[in-house]
Amino acid sequence: MLNELAENIFKFNSILARLEENDPTFTHVEFRIFYNDQRTVDWHKDFANTLTKNIHAVSLDLSGNSTGFGDHGASEIARALKINNTLKRLTLRDTAISVHGAKELASCIIKNTSLTYLDLSENPQMQVEGITAIFDALNHNSCISS
Repeated sequence: MLNELAENIFKFNSILARLEENDPTFTHVEFRIFYNDQRTVDWHKDFANTLTKNIHAVSLDLSGNSTGFGDHGASEIARALKINNTLKRLTLRDTAISVHGAKELASCIIKNTSLTYLDLSENPQMQVEGITAIFDALNHNSCISS
């Protein structure tokens, strides 16, 4: 287990480094964190901070991070999306986002003009209230088409 954790942290740090370097060939980012412990607790904050400075990533898929993402991760990504204007596709399927996280994302969706695709499926914790907030935000955003 420790080796798998070390591998996961190494992979995460490699992804962060490529994003920070603004590697023009690194446009599609996909990452799953497999452990939620003290060493990985703030990974979404580091990821979001890096995303605010990146100008090449157009697709971000953090699906399946249901144990270590949730509302805190959604809030961090929403914060990054208020600054980042190159990301076109955001997939947050099965990331344990609830009502609060959905509302955080909705607040940035209204103003974001770069996203054209958003996938929040398999997040039943969003409930009707969170889904309604996202739906209302999408009604104010003409860029997101799917």
